[in-house]
Amino acid sequence: MDRGLHARKFRIAQEKPDLDGVPEAHRDLVRAGLAKDPAQRPSVDPRIQQAPDHRIV
Repeated sequence: MDRGLHARKFRIAQEKPDLDGVPEAHRDLVRAGLAKDPAQRPSVDPRIQQAPDHRIV
């Protein structure tokens, strides 16, 4: 596996994020915030409302 800078940039730009360490309750929120297309990312207000217990941790 190539761990160089170019490989890392490619993975960030092209692959889905690895959310294995993210608690299940937060995954949809994190996934939406990491959308490749900035126009697809939610604004801050909806993200706060989606956060469990309306808290950002």
